[in-house]
Amino acid sequence: MIESAVVVPSSRKLTLSGGRWVEVKDYLNVGEIRRAGAAMAGFSPDGSRCLRMSAGFAQVVTYLLDWNFKDSGGKDIPIDTEAKKEAGVDLLKKEIYDELETAIAEHIDARAAELEAAKKKTDTPPA
Repeated sequence: MIESAVVVPSSRKLTLSGGRWVEVKDYLNVGEIRRAGAAMAGFSPDGSRCLRMSAGFAQVVTYLLDWNFKDSGGKDIPIDTEAKKEAGVDLLKKEIYDELETAIAEHIDARAAELEAAKKKTDTPPA
């Protein structure tokens, strides 16, 4: 049987410090990867190309689906649209953002290792 050519949406929760958690995508499809790359590019006022956001920030907002983060008044920080997600991440304290970015980067590395191990398993010729 031929394996599926599309990414099947799946996610998982990552536990962070302070009782916080985030729900992130397990894998991105090509469209999401392309849009993340495009989000990093931008134009300066003089029309020249410039970096709009870092690769780490682009990964965070692309993988992020949900979280339980609160503002200083104890209210949920909404991230139900791309604009709200970017704005919500921009509000974070640097140390919390760094923890979030690291957790997502580690998640990405773990999923890549799983895919590589699965590929080796199926690519092994019969003895």
